[in-house]
Amino acid sequence: MSSTKVRSLDRSIQSSIKWLKDVQDELKWTDEERVYSATKVMLHTLRDRMIVDETFELAAQMPLLIKGIFFDGYDPSGKPLEIRSREKFFDIIQERFDKASGLDGETITRAVLKILYKRVGAGEMDDVMSSMPDDIQGLFIAAKKSLEESQSK
Repeated sequence: MSSTKVRSLDRSIQSSIKWLKDVQDELKWTDEERVYSATKVMLHTLRDRMIVDETFELAAQMPLLIKGIFFDGYDPSGKPLEIRSREKFFDIIQERFDKASGLDGETITRAVLKILYKRVGAGEMDDVMSSMPDDIQGLFIAAKKSLEESQSK
């Protein structure tokens, strides 16, 4: 792998690649572009449902490049979006991702949330969860449990 010759930037690149590889492994996809797109869409949907202060607290835990993906195109006005159910959350992801892909937004959501718990940690993710409607909180609980189960194997 080539180097930028800037250690902190190289570390961020490597860390971001690991994040995306984790999502790729979770989704069991071979197409890295598709993994990147799915991760970006889910992060944007999550971000747009979060209160602005919590958005910045979560982003502070991300490597620079993932943070850039997270904030790409962000307009904090009118946030959080009124997404009260997991079905609406999944619909938005599906709409933003690729309707023709046949992949449901739930699969993407579960994979990315699990990796957020792994990479950011339960403390911050539980804070994010607490700002979500009950129906969406269940996704966070399931992601955390899935991570705990996979780590205990």
